[in-house]
Amino acid sequence: MPTATPTLFQPFGENYAYCVFNTAPNAVNINVARDIKDSIAAVVVHPGSVATDMNSHADGSLSLTRAVGDDACGIQLSLTDTGKFLKYDGAVIPW
Repeated sequence: MPTATPTLFQPFGENYAYCVFNTAPNAVNINVARDIKDSIAAVVVHPGSVATDMNSHADGSLSLTRAVGDDACGIQLSLTDTGKFLKYDGAVIPW
């Protein structure tokens, strides 16, 4: 799950792996979406702030269990959503 901002253009200094890790799901989704656009809705969903070792200091973070649990994402999708990057509430994140 990528970060909510397009990491490719953020100033993360020499943390190249972090940038690649967070932009890769969006790039894969764009290409997969092109191939399956007429049959399956393919999206990337950002779960919000999730409590991890990297950001455990952030207030209001979801536990990992809640962020990826069975009821984590109640977004209704259609084929017109294919290729989009969405917030956990269904709002589109520009990419």
